[in-house]
Amino acid sequence: MQLLGLLMEAAILDRLGKLPLNLKTTYDEMYSQIAARNQYDKALADRALMWVMCAPRYLTSSELLSAISLPSDDGEFYMAEEVDDALLLDLCSDFLIFDAYQKHYCRNYWVYHIPTQRGLRPDPGLSNLLMEFIGAPMESSAYFRSWFQAVNHDLDFGPSRFKSFFTRGIMSQISPCSVGLFAACRLSLLGFMEGWLDDGTIPLGLTNCLGDNVMTLATLSGWITICETLLYRGFPIDSGFRRHDKFARDYEGFYGNALAAAAVQGYIPVVKCLLKHGAEVNMYSTIYGSALIAASTYGNIDVARLLLNNGADVDFNRGPYGSALAATSEVSNIDMVRFLLNNRASINLKNEDSGSALAAAAAMGQIEVVQLLVEEGANIDLQAGCYGTTLAAAALHRHQGVISLLIQNGADVNLQICAGEFSNALDAAAVSGSTMIVKHLLRHGAAPSQNSSYKVIAH
Repeated sequence: MQLLGLLMEAAILDRLGKLPLNLKTTYDEMYSQIAARNQYDKALADRALMWVMCAPRYLTSSELLSAISLPSDDGEFYMAEEVDDALLLDLCSDFLIFDAYQKHYCRNYWVYHIPTQRGLRPDPGLSNLLMEFIGAPMESSAYFRSWFQAVNHDLDFGPSRFKSFFTRGIMSQISPCSVGLFAACRLSLLGFMEGWLDDGTIPLGLTNCLGDNVMTLATLSGWITICETLLYRGFPIDSGFRRHDKFARDYEGFYGNALAAAAVQGYIPVVKCLLKHGAEVNMYSTIYGSALIAASTYGNIDVARLLLNNGADVDFNRGPYGSALAATSEVSNIDMVRFLLNNRASINLKNEDSGSALAAAAAMGQIEVVQLLVEEGANIDLQAGCYGTTLAAAALHRHQGVISLLIQNGADVNLQICAGEFSNALDAAAVSGSTMIVKHLLRHGAAPSQNSSYKVIAH
């Protein structure tokens, strides 16, 4: 807001060079502008801020203006002139805004402030209000359920220019909303709610509608304090004992386990905490295969190194991606590819999906990764997976540059494929529907297979 009030480019650049270091410094700077005003202006701004902070519910614009118009308790402050929205906002120096979009801000953005309070001693009054808002661990309050429905409504019908903290994924993670414990763990609220878990009736194997357990949700918050609190109370690290919702994806949940979730997020302290408390480093993860594969998929090298140092199998080969090397080859993280190769990942390890790391890279057109893997000794004509060969993978997905690179390095354009859906690479090109790819292979000596189910016509 301050930048909007500056007219000259030099003034804007000067202000950008003097931005506050953190949220507290920002608030201090903003309030110093209020403190420097005339005593009557300051008193009016202070009253507005106190009303907003202390009101049991959100105040509308008219309610706030009416509230600050009332005489103060000591009778010394009197507002002789009418104050409107614009004047009040100016007096409060950007400390307040009127939410013109049906409380969109206060519903969707308050979570961003939670990490700034980590490590501070919880205020008893605020803790009580928070617990009243959430409700009980196994039975959330009407306030919380109403908020939950409102946020979902915002996601469906809210102004497109607003970017909420809450996504469909996060809302699914804290579902069903009838259980307050899910939100308390996922949104980092549990650390401010002393004594809230004293109720001994909470099932230790409780899972959300996705099938993820409470420890996994705490891990996604990235706050060790919450993880340790749950571990101290006996919540399991690796899996739940039952699903909360009969429509959960499967027993293991979306992430599969807390360690995989931490690996995805790149939360090294949380990964260390989980390993310290006995997390199984090679436990199967539903959507990734293992924690190492999850870390590799997202390029979290430091997490991958930590997992390998604690016994992770670099060639663990389960899940939709296959191995860690295949996963990172598919997303073209060349630094992670080098890291895994340096840690003795098997370059020609076969998997049931793409077939191999080289085929995964070729299918996605990751030419730099393909080049690196070939230089490191990958078998270009290895047969495995749904594509059959690397050349067929590149042909099916129309990556002419990758095809040329493979042929230059000795790929057999007429290799009869025993695995996968195609007889040879030309079959895959025909299925792709690209005459350019078909002609490119024909120019390099490819010939239609007699066993082919697809008709190739050369013009």
